Amino acid sequence: MKNKDFAFLNFSVILALFCVFSGTAFGDDWTAWRGPNANGISTETGWNPKALTTPKIVWKRNVGKGHSAVAIKGNYLYTMGNKAFTSGKTIRYEDIVICLDNRTGKKIWLYAYSCDKGVYPGPMSTPVVDGSRLYTISRKGHLFCFSALNGKIMWKKNIITDGLVQLSGEEFAFSPVIEGDLLILNVGKSGVALNKKNGKVIWKSTPEKGGLATPILFNFGKKRLAAIQGDDTIHIVDLKKGKVQWTIKWKSYADPIFFNQNLIYLSASRSRTVKGCALLKITKGKLEVLWRNKKYNTAFQSWVILNGHGYGFKRSNKQYLQCIEIKTGEEKWAKEVDAGGSLIGSNGKLIILYGQGNLAIAEVSPRGYTEISSAKLFKIQHWRSYPKGDVNCCWIAPVLSNGRIYCRNTYGELICVDMK
Repeated sequence: MKNKDFAFLNFSVILALFCVFSGTAFGDDWTAWRGPNANGISTETGWNPKALTTPKIVWKRNVGKGHSAVAIKGNYLYTMGNKAFTSGKTIRYEDIVICLDNRTGKKIWLYAYSCDKGVYPGPMSTPVVDGSRLYTISRKGHLFCFSALNGKIMWKKNIITDGLVQLSGEEFAFSPVIEGDLLILNVGKSGVALNKKNGKVIWKSTPEKGGLATPILFNFGKKRLAAIQGDDTIHIVDLKKGKVQWTIKWKSYADPIFFNQNLIYLSASRSRTVKGCALLKITKGKLEVLWRNKKYNTAFQSWVILNGHGYGFKRSNKQYLQCIEIKTGEEKWAKEVDAGGSLIGSNGKLIILYGQGNLAIAEVSPRGYTEISSAKLFKIQHWRSYPKGDVNCCWIAPVLSNGRIYCRNTYGELICVDMK
């Protein structure tokens, strides 16, 4: 074989391997919790909102109990779960980090480690893919950096035994966030930044009880900032050195949403004294509350904002899907549903996984809700009995990537639906 033929062959092999990892299908990768822009919105077009009228299930697989959504890059899908192993009267629990071929559901690699299942069973965090690396964190503080291709451990640590935080009663639910060479974690009073390449601490905050929401990154002026939900306070932090710029009392499980260059929408307050939802405005010298609506005690799942209106689930004696005008905080409508769930947005529509296993595509506006198509994907029990007996329900946000929707329930059943 001539040298030029050999060189061409090598190039062809490299190109083929690149296509397997990067993917060749239309649409967007979804490499982190809440998607490419960390707001629960997919920019993908070309999918068919009516596809659930006659749903096409591509594959199903059990990935272990938990609340971890999926991260996708090319043809690789990543998620986490927890599985029980019985030996006589002894039950041993292990977390798993699993990589699947998202076209077939077949396992590419899996890594397992000992970890209790927890009150709400399994991991509550979603992996994040950054280049050729994958980052995960368990409810007990096991932090890993893997090779995304083969699962080899690049580095690992435990944020509790390393003294970075006091373990909260609800344990860890946030997802890791990448910023340049930094790995940002909602750990301690107002966050921690590690070197993503080796896990070394770049900056940290007081190692006290932290929050459960995922840090949200944004630009303000010439600074790169993060909104980090602590135990009962939101901290606006300069990412360069971890210095807190502003704070506001707020306790929530849901992520803040940054938009319009200087506005932050807060939903799902869990405080007994500060309830409801609010809109903040960042100015040069302060953090201003534009409005606070104490009537709407929204659920713990994160909201999305479409065309100036917020959509999400409201907590009360009954369950509602709610629309709020972001500018004023005024409720436009509230639709009673069987069970609250989680949602994302795409192409001006909502993709909703309701708590009792229905996946729905809906056209929404301030005028109301119009369902386009829906399908029953999971057979599960009512959310109100959860977590007694680890009752099955759907609280994990669906993911749209490359013409497919990926849905999961708390029992670990993962379903891929073709939406082309």
